[in-house]
Amino acid sequence: MEKLTKKQAIVQCFETLDSKRLYDLLDSSKTYMDTTKEIFIASIETAFNKFKSAKDTFLIKKLGVCNNNLCNIGCPGFTFVGNESGKHMNILFRENGETDNYSDIHQCNDFKSEYENSLQFQNISLKIFVDQQVSFKADLAYSFEKSKYLTALNQMIDKKNDIISKEFIKEWLDRFKSLSEVYFDNVILNYSFVDEFLKLHSNFSYIIENLEVLPLAKEAIQEFDLLEVTGELDLLQWVIKYEEPGLKLFPFEFFWEHDIEKPTFETLGYKMLTADQIILEEFANIFDDLYWDFLQRYKPEDRIDNEIEYINSDNNYVKKTLGEYYALSLLEKKPLPIEMVFNYKFSSQLNKMPNP
Repeated sequence: MEKLTKKQAIVQCFETLDSKRLYDLLDSSKTYMDTTKEIFIASIETAFNKFKSAKDTFLIKKLGVCNNNLCNIGCPGFTFVGNESGKHMNILFRENGETDNYSDIHQCNDFKSEYENSLQFQNISLKIFVDQQVSFKADLAYSFEKSKYLTALNQMIDKKNDIISKEFIKEWLDRFKSLSEVYFDNVILNYSFVDEFLKLHSNFSYIIENLEVLPLAKEAIQEFDLLEVTGELDLLQWVIKYEEPGLKLFPFEFFWEHDIEKPTFETLGYKMLTADQIILEEFANIFDDLYWDFLQRYKPEDRIDNEIEYINSDNNYVKKTLGEYYALSLLEKKPLPIEMVFNYKFSSQLNKMPNP
């Protein structure tokens, strides 16, 4: 087999999602996207992990060029497309006369290639923050902002090796709430420490909001276990009763990966106790199994699937609960066959998580 040139090997690293080999091939003396090799590779690795999370095992390259007159028009590169997901990233490879090396590698936001995809959300971007660029010059305003955010981050980092209590998280969220209230056009959003803080704050906010549902989740599970189902209405009344807490829960995959056999789980590298989360997930599994089927059954024919809001005659959004939909359609629907009702209960019981 013919040995790859260095340029070919670099491109192949993108195809094979191999950030470690790419690190070895790139030059430490050069900058990439106006940042150091280390920061550039960290951004590449984040992008590669997004492909892998979408079940991609390799990327397919499609030749293209920069299409922007104000940028690097005509500069060659590739659109790299996930073999399973269709997600993609556009990467330029600049040469500047070097025989077997690239002088720079960076993403392109206006790229013309053989790959046509109008779904912008499928584009995976490399994120380099302003203060990570080698050309960045810190001023007093930057230093002041950095001091505030690092104070918040360091208080959390001090707990990195501990099991963090929900009481500590609530106190931390409240103490630094003002730092999270950043408008989208604020320049500090381009700073790396702000991004790190906002990820933590958002992540823990979801967890705390979920934990607020815990008392009702316990009550709902106990009631469901004792429920004697004689017809559809028994299940429907349970779902309607717990509709509000059930819809408040954020999807668990957003912020935790867990093993129910372990007493703790990690979120962004921080440990928390698993027990409360398992109760919430148990409730969510039962509720979701029933709720969306009932909503589909009782919502008006002209409503979009799973849509809970619609525009009334005054062009205002009106939120309809499942109970209201049920009342509106009571005369139009036939009761579910009793076999289907019992299947609902049985399938919901199967999805319940075991107690920790």
